[in-house]
Amino acid sequence: CAMETSAPPDLDGAAALRHLSRRVLPFLFALALLAYLDRANISFGARDLLADTGLGDAQYGLGGSAFFVGYATMQLPSLCGARRFGAPRWLAFILFCWGVTSMSFAALRGAGDAAEFTFYALRLLLGCFEAGCFPTIWYYLSLAYAADELTEAYPRVTIATAVSGALGGLVAAAILSLDGAGGVRGWQWLFLLEGGLTAVAALATPLLLPRDPAHAPWLRADERRWLARRREERTAAK
Repeated sequence: CAMETSAPPDLDGAAALRHLSRRVLPFLFALALLAYLDRANISFGARDLLADTGLGDAQYGLGGSAFFVGYATMQLPSLCGARRFGAPRWLAFILFCWGVTSMSFAALRGAGDAAEFTFYALRLLLGCFEAGCFPTIWYYLSLAYAADELTEAYPRVTIATAVSGALGGLVAAAILSLDGAGGVRGWQWLFLLEGGLTAVAALATPLLLPRDPAHAPWLRADERRWLARRREERTAAK
């Protein structure tokens, strides 16, 4: 295949990509999983959240719409941010922002216009920040993988959508069982713990992801040069 014939005779291009995949794809999968857990946690805590805040089904539905307005609007701008600042740094930024935003739902109190406005604003912000997750991951992988290789690598990240459906309910049930612990409601624990985990992952992202795969310190120097040259050739061919 092209990735092997373009490599020098003494370099196994397929092995280099496998090494890269083993180090990068599991972490990107974990980030994608966090995105879906933070997106869906409101559905698991909705009953108690609505009861405690006085929000109704109509407000809950509008909050869902607000999320997707932000999500659809900010995908392209977020991709530009990844290209401008580098994918790992940008991922860390949006991870931290949506983690803190998710945690902020736990502060919803009372009823009335203030609670309703805060709910809409938080859902909109969550959509804006999460919008950049998958475009940034795609961009990051495209720095190392050719188009035909991306069709194998990217699904190994996006399978997180299916895994989150299986795990999300189990995780949520375990957290909701903490209801009343420390005087905190179960739905509040749901936002605090899942959002907090995302914020912690943000701090780890620049440490675990090199600024681009061609600078990965755990690849050999000849493998890094090969990845950089492939990228330059793809860029020149556009």
